[in-house]
Amino acid sequence: MLGQGVEIAFETKQIRDICESQPNAERRMTLPAAEALRACLADLGAASNAGEFTLVRVDTTCAENGTVLVAPLADGIVLRLHQNHIDHPMSTGDSTDWSQVSRVKIMSIGHA
Repeated sequence: MLGQGVEIAFETKQIRDICESQPNAERRMTLPAAEALRACLADLGAASNAGEFTLVRVDTTCAENGTVLVAPLADGIVLRLHQNHIDHPMSTGDSTDWSQVSRVKIMSIGHA
């Protein structure tokens, strides 16, 4: 997904298929979660950086290289995103500077 907003990549083809096809998403998860995923992806596409994506929490325990954004969808299903830059944008304190992140990778979609 390219455009004015945050550029989105996918860890696996299966994740890409779920994100790029509403019928696939609805087959893989509940309808409320599939609708929330569509809204979440639209919000990411509209944001100029990942720091503007406000419906998330930062999880510092999930990634070897920095932090992960966790976006709750519905029915206990969450979307996990990692920055996808060659040079990891860091803030003071060794954490990801999400206001400098314009490329993310969806690492997983599943139960929290």
